Amino acid sequence: MIRTALATIGMLVLACAALAGQATSPALFEMPFKFKVASQEFAAGEYRVHVNEEGRIVLHQVSTGRETAFPIAGKLDPPAEAAEELRLVFSIVGNFAPSYSEYLTEYVLTEAWLGGEGGLLIRAFRGTYKTQVVTGRRAGG
Repeated sequence: MIRTALATIGMLVLACAALAGQATSPALFEMPFKFKVASQEFAAGEYRVHVNEEGRIVLHQVSTGRETAFPIAGKLDPPAEAAEELRLVFSIVGNFAPSYSEYLTEYVLTEAWLGGEGGLLIRAFRGTYKTQVVTGRRAGG
């Protein structure tokens, strides 16, 4: 009886881990502007983006090889119309430079739509911000 209970618990843990850590195949995005993710800055350029086995979103800058993983804040329901378009959504946020002498526009990654069921919430903002969408393509190989 104890063996059966342990086996059942083990199967449940493995099933939950499989659901939580569904990796996605990489997508390529050409970023026309510098941007931020979790207060880290990234230069404009080509990025390979995917979700790893731990359920974290991974940004790999193609030109430098820099690879950084970030936690996902939540899942987003799929849109009413099926959209298989790969896209990253950025909130356009105004911010003052540290000297408070100039006003800067920053692009902050808020959502990732990498195919599959629904999107990934990277960062939620209070209020309403303008957004910028960057579309991508499936990475070959």
